[in-house]
Amino acid sequence: MSQQKRLNAERLEERVLLAGNVAISVVGTTLGLTGDAAANDISVTTAGGQLTLSANNGTTFVGGPGVAALAPFVVATDFSTFVTLNNVFVNALATLPFVTVDIDMQGGNDTVSVESTTVGGNVVIDMGAGNDLLRMDQTTVGGDFTANFGDGADRAIATFNTWGDNLGPLEAINVNMGAGNDRIDYAGNVYLNTGAPLIDGGPGNKDRLELINGQPDDQYINTAPILPNWEIFDHEDDSPTGV
Repeated sequence: MSQQKRLNAERLEERVLLAGNVAISVVGTTLGLTGDAAANDISVTTAGGQLTLSANNGTTFVGGPGVAALAPFVVATDFSTFVTLNNVFVNALATLPFVTVDIDMQGGNDTVSVESTTVGGNVVIDMGAGNDLLRMDQTTVGGDFTANFGDGADRAIATFNTWGDNLGPLEAINVNMGAGNDRIDYAGNVYLNTGAPLIDGGPGNKDRLELINGQPDDQYINTAPILPNWEIFDHEDDSPTGV
């Protein structure tokens, strides 16, 4: 009589990418947001003269150098874990103590959203390594804009933003997607007297630069357009259709 072995399959636990901390700092006139190696999700919005920094999906804000300077101007929402900036409102956005923004997310699969916000000076966003997402929507950047992505399958979405102050000198627009199969979706942005936007997809043969279907194209005022000169997008391994 033969014996049969019965194999029992054990269900594996799902691996959840844990959220980490993002430090808020004010150094001179620069607002800094600095992440860690975890998967962080933050957003920056303004409405009714109120600037809101939101830590989403389990991400937590922590205080960094000079953060007390923001208390009269900012509402920070992170599920009551950063009490010193919660529930503070002043309708005085024009007097915010910073004119530049420096975001450094470091490692992890991070998400950064900047919506309906005006920054008079430069903006630098370093997403770091990981599969990252950057959204810029209805935001005005008066100075230079730089977005750097590390290795990973990254995505950037830029819709209805205004780049440059139309005063001169020409502001620089630089987006470096890093290694990996990356994608940029855009629509309705306005470039005011800026330098030609320089976009580099980095190594990878499936990089895409796409106008969002059904949305208006970008406008270039005293500025050289991205398209049809798409070759500035990337190395020779890419095309506008990503093949």
